[in-house]
Amino acid sequence: MFALQRSAPPALAVLAALALGGCAAAEPVIGPGPLRVLVRTAQPLAEPAAIAAAAQDAAGKPVRYVAASGDAWHALSIDCGDAADCSAAFERLRADRRRFSAAQVDARKRIVAPQY
Repeated sequence: MFALQRSAPPALAVLAALALGGCAAAEPVIGPGPLRVLVRTAQPLAEPAAIAAAAQDAAGKPVRYVAASGDAWHALSIDCGDAADCSAAFERLRADRRRFSAAQVDARKRIVAPQY
């Protein structure tokens, strides 16, 4: 009984660490394209075409404007071939701090209407 009491606190610590580790925000896995991303423009841009053109220039891949997601946030779709291509294009886009103050993979869940 005494051995069980001594081992309980370390076991609980391990379980707590595992639980907290599971809650940590992880970067979404980037798969083959098209890749949906969210960007925040560094300067106000009103025209979707201008935002897509700036993102395309930064990413080095064709970019399609999807929708506004607030005043400065915009959803875009990068046309890339495979996971490595998408990852490289996303990193180039994220590195362009002059035009985009933030960029992240769009990991929002989408509700898809059933097709009957």
